[in-house]
Amino acid sequence: MFWADKLASDIVKSGKHKPLWVDDMKTPSGRVHVGALRGVVVHGLVYQALIKEGQKATYSYVINDMDPMDGFPNYLPIKFKKHMGEPLFKIPSPEKGYQSMGQAYGQQFIDTFNRLGFKPKIIWSSQWYKQGKFDAVIRQVLDRVDLVRKLYHDISGYDKPKSWYPYQVICPQCGKVGTTIATSWDGKKVGYECKKDLVVWAEGCGHKGEVEPKGLAGKLMWKVDWAAHWKVIGVTVEGAGKDHMSQGGSYDLSSAICEKVLDYPKPFAFLYEWFLAKGGSKMSSSRGIGVSASQMAETLPPEILRFLLVKTPYRKAIIFDPNNNETVLNLFDAYDQAAEAYFNKSDPLLARVFELSQPSGKTPKKIFLPRFRDVVKLLQDPKVDEKEKFAEIKGGKLTPAEERELERRVKYAKIWLSEYAPEEQVFQMTKILPETTATLSAEQKTYLQTIVKVLDKDWQDADQLQQELYQTAKKMKLVAGDAFGAIYISLLNKSHGPKAAWLILDEGKDKVANRLKQAAEYQVAEVRVAESKYPVIKAPKFVSINPDMAKAYPSIKVAMAVIRGVNNKVDNDRFVTYRNQVVDSLNGITLDDISASRKISSYRKAIRESGIDWHKRRPTMEALLRRVAQGKQLYWINPLVDIGNLMAMKHQASQGVFDLDQVKLPAIMRKSGGGEKVLMLGDTKPITLQKGEICYFDRQGPFIVDLCWRDAKRTGATEKTRDVMFLSEAVYDISRKDLDDVLDDLIATVTRYLGGKVETAGIVTANK
Repeated sequence: MFWADKLASDIVKSGKHKPLWVDDMKTPSGRVHVGALRGVVVHGLVYQALIKEGQKATYSYVINDMDPMDGFPNYLPIKFKKHMGEPLFKIPSPEKGYQSMGQAYGQQFIDTFNRLGFKPKIIWSSQWYKQGKFDAVIRQVLDRVDLVRKLYHDISGYDKPKSWYPYQVICPQCGKVGTTIATSWDGKKVGYECKKDLVVWAEGCGHKGEVEPKGLAGKLMWKVDWAAHWKVIGVTVEGAGKDHMSQGGSYDLSSAICEKVLDYPKPFAFLYEWFLAKGGSKMSSSRGIGVSASQMAETLPPEILRFLLVKTPYRKAIIFDPNNNETVLNLFDAYDQAAEAYFNKSDPLLARVFELSQPSGKTPKKIFLPRFRDVVKLLQDPKVDEKEKFAEIKGGKLTPAEERELERRVKYAKIWLSEYAPEEQVFQMTKILPETTATLSAEQKTYLQTIVKVLDKDWQDADQLQQELYQTAKKMKLVAGDAFGAIYISLLNKSHGPKAAWLILDEGKDKVANRLKQAAEYQVAEVRVAESKYPVIKAPKFVSINPDMAKAYPSIKVAMAVIRGVNNKVDNDRFVTYRNQVVDSLNGITLDDISASRKISSYRKAIRESGIDWHKRRPTMEALLRRVAQGKQLYWINPLVDIGNLMAMKHQASQGVFDLDQVKLPAIMRKSGGGEKVLMLGDTKPITLQKGEICYFDRQGPFIVDLCWRDAKRTGATEKTRDVMFLSEAVYDISRKDLDDVLDDLIATVTRYLGGKVETAGIVTANK
């Protein structure tokens, strides 16, 4: 039996919960994440199963916009910080077309699950409070506050003093609700105080007074508020995520309050597992973890997203990572298999899943479904007509409905290719010559010049051209991988690709010949040392470069700045405004842009040549920029560390930030001998270095690994840091001018926002 059918059957058999009213709730504290769809779908399917059984039922969804903003989403302008602690229905909307923040994020979520075919009765908490629907239960709670306190102790182990009341007034002076406490209740009015230091995330105004607890004067505290919603609405069925269902947790306490204080039977309850973000972190609206529901609804067709949520039993967690190579492709395949089971009647349970995955709720009609992974592949071949190809696969002309389905899958395949596809699955000739061609060797460039002449011939047979490309490399005594790699880098900005001859003929040999000629001639001009703003530090007392590094990496240089007396205050609004502006300026960068960067390619090359797989230890600036390109959250630590990350992203440069008092000077850049251990920032156990890794060592041991890939915990900058050292490396096609630009921007930014005085700044070169 399908899980929702079984759950509905259990509800009916219990016989205690009538009339049947299924409900779910969400506080729109930010862009609602896709994880919240789990509750919508579970409750929605239970409601549909009840209707299927012939039961009379209602399904509602509460947008609790009475709650305060108690977490600051990283995508909000800094000016919204002044609204921390205010109820969501009173905070101005950050987006046009809405009356409040609560309405903006709440309605966007409603629109998303409506697209999936779930259309519950919507209840806005602020409206029901305003209409006085909670007035009676508020008085009931306050009149029985002694019992409420006892239940807090008996159920959850909380000892509430006699001065505690589970009601929060919306301060009439500053408008905040998260900073107020009720101090008395005389049967008519609540005494209250708006405390300056009640919570760390908002500051009250200190106002005191009395107010009649009705309408929008205030709200019940949330565990009591949850029970109050059940009674006021008439809820008889409501499940919850496992975080609420632990013994003595939210549900147990709210249920006891519901029955013993409000004289209302607790709803039929069930526990459902989370919809988890990548890596198993529970999704959060205010912290910005994971993908928003509206974003995911733009990435996947409604029936596919609904299928993902329908097919997974409610007691099983969903771990969905659209950035994983095969996740989305496999999801489409699974949906198509469910369709086959439905139309062929081969698997009743899978057929039921397919039936319930249709947003329209109508009986689906059988059509030919083009395989999504084939659409992705063929979409990148300019010589293929998708309609003709899938008609060939089908074995007959596509119907209008099938053509429309193909168009939809082409649309979502393009989204997947641009937003989520791993680099190795995207093979399209870049619009401009990649800067990474500067990393080609002289032998590779000579090979490309020879291939330009080869393409003068009239090649019709791809096999013959492929053989000629191979034989040309062989005659030049060039390894085939290096030869074909030069072609792929020049055309695709990748180290690999499809058969080169097919790629060349598909793109057009004249067009390709012109690109290969450009690649063979491409050079990056090195700025003369005399033109550098910053001096070469001949005998640095801070950092030097081991002579062996000069032999292995002749181009290696280090930009260094030491600044003393900074104020690394975390709560720095001016800096946060600047930080947000920088991140906003990076929006629009793509994974292709990142891979095409000559700077990032230079770091990759150096890391690879040290014996490390750069895929596993991506250069810092690349890892950060990939998060931006994929719409993921950036994590902010403190202003010094944040400035280092901003410089890394703005200039595509390595960047290390160190508490100078914790570095045991002098330090030296050299290759690791192998076996050294170092505890990295964010880790609980030390890692063991491999032989040949590019590291910085001070008198205590290694403190930077793989060109500022990661730093040691002991030398990291903290809020207490006052004297700081910044390091940034140049290697291969990164010029002195590039280092000058980093130092200029870095010094100006630190001194502008954190103060301090520059003690030294310059370029460290290897002593040959």
